[in-house]
Amino acid sequence: MRMLRTPLFALLALAGSTAMRAAEGAAGPDQTLCGTATILGADPLGSGESGSWAVLNGTATFADNNSPVSQVTGLSPGDNVLQWTIVGDGPPEIDQMIITVYDPAATVAFAGPDSVLCLPVDTMHLLAAPAVQPAIGSWSSVGIALIDLVSDPHSPVEFPSGGTVQMIWTVFNGTCGQVSDTSIISVEECVIGVEEGSSLGGAMLAFDPVAFNVRVRNAVRGDVVQVLDQSGRVVVSGPISSPDEQRIEVRDLPPGTYMARILGNDRARTLRFVVAR
Repeated sequence: MRMLRTPLFALLALAGSTAMRAAEGAAGPDQTLCGTATILGADPLGSGESGSWAVLNGTATFADNNSPVSQVTGLSPGDNVLQWTIVGDGPPEIDQMIITVYDPAATVAFAGPDSVLCLPVDTMHLLAAPAVQPAIGSWSSVGIALIDLVSDPHSPVEFPSGGTVQMIWTVFNGTCGQVSDTSIISVEECVIGVEEGSSLGGAMLAFDPVAFNVRVRNAVRGDVVQVLDQSGRVVVSGPISSPDEQRIEVRDLPPGTYMARILGNDRARTLRFVVAR
């Protein structure tokens, strides 16, 4: 009986062809989505071959677990790693692909409340809402701001030149787009005293260290009174309901330096005070 031998170079070529198929990505190209469903694009099956999908990371529901071009739904935000396995005459061929999902509902940005810093304090921690992964956030500014870490929503920041600075928090949400929000930071000399009148409409602020309240007199109905901590965060806020004296309770505030201010109709009045126990 005559033995038919396959030349060595032909065997190497066959092996190389199989290796090339896996190397080129039998599971199909990686995808980036704004949503939770897509169509897969694995290599077609050859004669006598069968294939199957598996989830290695994340979540996925396959319309047809054995189809190379199955629809897939229920993908999780972030990286979903899917594996395509082909079984035929030889060893199984295995390849993976990644579907990165961005959540359209996460295309939102909040830079935090507007704040006032009383000199000599010119530093604070920013108060943006963190971006929802895999989206990322980044700070920029209009005006001079020394930001420690631009990707940290609560980064420390310094305002060496004082004045008014716009802090812009931008959320980059991949294929879902990006959006920005702005927080206005004012660094200013604040009025310091037990009781201070105002040339702006006659409004007056005073701090009572015994009763632990801020007294407001001669304010305009509809104006807003805010109490801010040393980082510029608003800790108490309320409207003026009467032009008569109104008291803002600060008894629950921890010891420290605070600022009270009246805002309304382009008028402002501030008072710096200390809560001590």
